[in-house]
Amino acid sequence: MKNILFLFLLLVTAMSFAQSEFMIGVTVENRSRELPVDIRDMLYNQVQRGLAHHGIGANQAAMLSVLTTVDEGKLSMTNTAPVRYVRSYYFELQLTNKQSGEVFATYSEDVKVAKRSEQEAVRSAVTSLTLRDRRFQEFVGKAKDEISSYYKSNCMAVIADAERQLAVGNHLNALQTLFSIPTAATDCSESVLEGITKAYADYESIACARQTAYAEALVANEDFDSAVLQLLTIPDPGLCEDRFTAIVLRLQSVRQQLRNDAFDRLVLLGELAVDREERQRRFLENMAFIYSTPCCREVDERGRVIIID
Repeated sequence: MKNILFLFLLLVTAMSFAQSEFMIGVTVENRSRELPVDIRDMLYNQVQRGLAHHGIGANQAAMLSVLTTVDEGKLSMTNTAPVRYVRSYYFELQLTNKQSGEVFATYSEDVKVAKRSEQEAVRSAVTSLTLRDRRFQEFVGKAKDEISSYYKSNCMAVIADAERQLAVGNHLNALQTLFSIPTAATDCSESVLEGITKAYADYESIACARQTAYAEALVANEDFDSAVLQLLTIPDPGLCEDRFTAIVLRLQSVRQQLRNDAFDRLVLLGELAVDREERQRRFLENMAFIYSTPCCREVDERGRVIIID
């Protein structure tokens, strides 16, 4: 009973970090042109922040997803010096069921910009997205209704899917699937918490040795940023303290080459040697951090963080 109560607090913490009980997937797809990876990242983050502002967190395991696309309008150039590239961009968000492809709601926004290059123009268009007006609020309201409706009807099926992932060793996806369920809107919260307890305990027992081995290989190949992300998927570094510390010290020596936000998280993880509850909370935050840019990263069935070119 104590574990169930603790995992309930853990679940609340995770949901608080995501700023919402409601979770939804967010994907960015190319339409009229191939978007550079950094622009897709920016667009994903812009949409995720817009949803979070209205109480919906991002979880790629959620069955309902917001498909985001952008189309370019006609390009023109000014007669000024320097020349400015003027283009309109048409952004569309579709609330869809990932299995059936059914579209429940749409939202669109037009942005017109004038910049010195096409690259600057599309970047400015993405950062200019507001996602705050009445139409977007209506879109978010529809999303919340559909999320609640879906999980009320399919909660046990989603739990069964998480159990299948756990049975084949896909612990992280099982946890992510379970966290996608809005327990306040369903009648299966106890089953969800039991599933989280089992998935987390199983993963904690095997992750340290496996994830440090992956990280050691990445360090050997001088892929230092990927090694940092890999180490962040370890719930309890104390289970392989010597190897973990050795990798962190190696990464410390090349810190100027690393993303500071990711490395700072890694240092904090290594310092949590006593407080189990804080360590578990930090692990969930780290996983949310990794999943926060899913258009260029994914975590495979064995817990390895993969960088997608």
